Amino acid sequence: MTTKNLAIIPPSKIKKIILETGIKRVSKSTLAYLSEHMKEYLVKLVKEANENCEFAKRKTISVADVEKALKE
Repeated sequence: MTTKNLAIIPPSKIKKIILETGIKRVSKSTLAYLSEHMKEYLVKLVKEANENCEFAKRKTISVADVEKALKE
């Protein structure tokens, strides 16, 4: 599966997170850019977490797998 087949994280959700930080304004082009790059980042993170899971001979990704992937 390629990242092109995956849904993009909706810019509206990204905007909501940004506004919760106290930032007042963000452009639509910035939201679109962040949306695409966040998807790429999450795909990379999940693939790394899955490698950790497989190395441990498990089938279900755990929080520990994701935490380890974040540190790598």
